[in-house]
Amino acid sequence: MNHIRIASKTQADVRIFDKIDDFFNRFNVSTMLYRCGVRKRHGYSVRSLIYPAFSAIIICTCP
Repeated sequence: MNHIRIASKTQADVRIFDKIDDFFNRFNVSTMLYRCGVRKRHGYSVRSLIYPAFSAIIICTCP
C-alpha cells in the first residue's frame, strides 16, 4: 500500500518528507514530546499525529 502512495508523490515531496524524518530523528522529537507530557492515548503514535502538521508548515513555507 505504501508504494501506491509514494508513487503519487513528486520527487520534491519525497525529499521534503525525508528531510522531515531526518529532523525528527536527529533531534529526537518523539522523545522530547514524551518528556513534555505529550503521550498517546489510543491508536496512533504522537509522532504520526505531529508529523502531518509539521510537514504542512514546511511545505507551505518552501518556495
